[in-house]
Amino acid sequence: MDKVEQLLKNMPNPPKNRMAYVFNRAENLSDVVTNKSIFCFELADFNIFGKKNEILQKKFSENQFDLLINFADTEDLVNQKLIAEIKSSFKIGTENPEKKAIFDLVIKYENEKDYEGYYKQAMHYLSVLNISTV
Repeated sequence: MDKVEQLLKNMPNPPKNRMAYVFNRAENLSDVVTNKSIFCFELADFNIFGKKNEILQKKFSENQFDLLINFADTEDLVNQKLIAEIKSSFKIGTENPEKKAIFDLVIKYENEKDYEGYYKQAMHYLSVLNISTV
């Protein structure tokens, strides 16, 4: 959570409205999240068939974003499905052959834990490709 908070705080050229979705296990979400731009959810927010609870379903269905940048550090099918369900005009993710259908742009970035560097790299490619996210 600290890394997410730091990234949002230290973002170069931050967008006016930004939202971080954090999917984690309950034992890792022990901190009280007071930052309104971070939305945390866990496995308990799904029933045994994978259906989202009402609050989570509302969060996914009512929000539309210009840009999604994936910082997920796991490659499981649950994360891929959730990323695919987030409504976004343009999606960026790290290079992975299985995720190419989810993202509009994939970036090969070696240090997956360097969130700030990865964000700068994504912004660089957006500017080089002249892609507007507004």
